[in-house]
Amino acid sequence: MLNTIVSELQTYNVHTVLYINISIFISILCGVSIRYALSFCDQNWVQTYQHTVSYALLPPITFVITKVISGNIALSLGMIGALSIVRFRTPVKNPLELIIYFALITIGISCSVRVAYGIFLTITIITVLLFLKFLSTYLSKRFNYEIPSLIYGDGNHYNTIEVSCVKKIDEFKSKKELIQSIENNEDELFIYKFATKNTDETNKLNNHISNFDKHVKNIITDYNR
Repeated sequence: MLNTIVSELQTYNVHTVLYINISIFISILCGVSIRYALSFCDQNWVQTYQHTVSYALLPPITFVITKVISGNIALSLGMIGALSIVRFRTPVKNPLELIIYFALITIGISCSVRVAYGIFLTITIITVLLFLKFLSTYLSKRFNYEIPSLIYGDGNHYNTIEVSCVKKIDEFKSKKELIQSIENNEDELFIYKFATKNTDETNKLNNHISNFDKHVKNIITDYNR
């Protein structure tokens, strides 16, 4: 067995080993770059240790699998059968997460064929993410329009503010951060719930709510860090 291993290693020259190592390192770098690009674009669901490790390991794992089965039909069929029993038990939080996983696998496959393809795909993904981020910021500041994204269940964690009032406040209903309102004229129950992306937005909204102190009974602010 030892002789078999030695003879197999001898079939690889220094340049081939160096190329494989560099390709694996680049695939890891591509995955980590996408992870931090998502974080910069306010996709808070990616800011966990598990996601960081997954984004770093998925491309090189796919790279090695592709290298192993390339040029061997029998081994390819066997690998497909083995991988078919693998199941992801953690539910995907949103369509973007599913697309990113597919992109990471594609990067690993691309790097096994030609590293430039994997790098180009990574740059394209990051460019699209940053473009949409800056477009959203521009529209918000210039036209006071925000691309709809404050939807529960998208995987992000938002700060919430729940305001209980003694009368209906129409101005609250026009706020873009409003996600729920309860207005019961019979019982004089008026509750408004807001969601904000970060602490600065939360404090700014709380300051605005303070202008209606005479109508506000209670304010509950929940910071999701």
